[in-house]
Amino acid sequence: MNSIQLYHIRYFILSISILLLSTALCAQKIQITTRKCTITAAEKKQISAMAVQEALFFKEVFGEKRLMPLRIIIYGSKIEYKIKAWKNDVPNSAGFYSPKSKTMYLMKTERFVNVCFHEMVHAIYHNYSNKIPTWINEGLAEHFEYASVDTLGRVRFPIRKKLVQQTNDYLSNPQRIIRSCLNKSYSSFHNFREHRNYSVSRGIVNYLFFNNKEMLFTIMQQLRTEKNSVKVINNNYTGGIQSFTKDIKDWCAKIAAE
Repeated sequence: MNSIQLYHIRYFILSISILLLSTALCAQKIQITTRKCTITAAEKKQISAMAVQEALFFKEVFGEKRLMPLRIIIYGSKIEYKIKAWKNDVPNSAGFYSPKSKTMYLMKTERFVNVCFHEMVHAIYHNYSNKIPTWINEGLAEHFEYASVDTLGRVRFPIRKKLVQQTNDYLSNPQRIIRSCLNKSYSSFHNFREHRNYSVSRGIVNYLFFNNKEMLFTIMQQLRTEKNSVKVINNNYTGGIQSFTKDIKDWCAKIAAE
C-alpha cells in the first residue's frame, strides 16, 4: 500500500468519525414507555432517525442548545389514553405534548409513528422558546409529520400533492385566510376551523421549506422576540405580506395543477 492510498484511507476514516460524532451530538435521548402495547425495533428506529433530523433542524435555526430528553408514553388502551387527553383538554387528539410534564402522550394507532414525528417538533421547539405562535408551531409539526423514513433510516421530505391541493382549495382569498391564520391565538386556532388552520399553516411552512429555507429560519428567529407574525413578514419578506400570501397561493396552485 503506497502513501497516497494510506492517506485516502485515513481521510475516509476521519470523515466517518466526524460524521458519527456529529450525529451523536445531535441525537436526542429518547425515553419510550409503553402501556398495554408494544412497538417494533423498526418503529423505534424511525422515531430515532426523525429525532436526529429535527434536532439538526432546530440547531441550524437557533444554534447550539443542550438537548433535553424526549419522553414518550404510548398507550394501547383507548380508555386510559382518553382520560389523559381529557385532563389535558385535547380530547380528540391522537397524540399531544404537555409542556408542563415535558412529555408526549400517544395513542397506539396505525399512524402513531408519524404522530410522534409531529409531537417531537413541539417538544424540541419548546426547548428553545416558551412563546411560539401557534401557526409556526403547528405548521412545522405538520411538515415533519408527513415526512418519511426509509429502511436505511434516511429521512425524506416529499412534496405531497394531495396535501398541497387541500391547502390550495382553502386559499380562495389567500391574503385574508393566511393573515387570519398568522394572527390566531392557540385557542382560536384549535376552536374555529381547526382543520383549515392546520392545512394553511402546513402550506406556509411547506412553501418556505422548499423554496426559501433561509426566510423560514429568519422568521423563526425573529418570532422568539416579536409576537406579531405579520410585522415580521412585512419587515423581512420582499413585498411584505401581500407578496408573501400571493407567492404561497401561486406555489400551491402550481403544485396542485401538476
